[in-house]
Amino acid sequence: MLKLVGSAVFLAGVAGTLLSWNIRKMTTIRRIQIWIDFMNATEYAMEIDHVNMTIYMEEANIKEPVLMQTIRETGMLLQRKQVPFGEEAWEMVCEKYKKEWDMSEEAWSLILSCRHVFFGKNLAENIEKSKEIRKRLNGLLEEEKRRFAEQKKIYIPVGMLGSCMFLLIFL
Repeated sequence: MLKLVGSAVFLAGVAGTLLSWNIRKMTTIRRIQIWIDFMNATEYAMEIDHVNMTIYMEEANIKEPVLMQTIRETGMLLQRKQVPFGEEAWEMVCEKYKKEWDMSEEAWSLILSCRHVFFGKNLAENIEKSKEIRKRLNGLLEEEKRRFAEQKKIYIPVGMLGSCMFLLIFL
């Protein structure tokens, strides 16, 4: 009876680990998609509405709490004149929330380079940089999805079969 309970606990642990890995990968994909959507909205605001980015950031309706907090804190730093330039404020606040975003270094460097889009002096250059960042984020998203699908095909069956074999040996 004790072996059976131990086996069930072991299988539950393996399944929990696989589920945790799956959720983390899906969250990474979702966060990259959030940034792509935000960059699309930003491009639209710059191209069509010709909105000042500081005003846009204050009024943006963003559902992702970490992104919203990043934008709000950047705006507050600029309003209080604690940081002279928007690029510095963006970098400071992003570094503060880096752990919460939990993204790859390549994705993180793209997020940091958004400072040039939001606080650049030339609207046409800002739009071009935004399109470039969005294009690279799209490529990164596709790569992440492809990698996740490949790993999922291997990790889940191997994890479950390996744990079943392990249990058969010890039962």
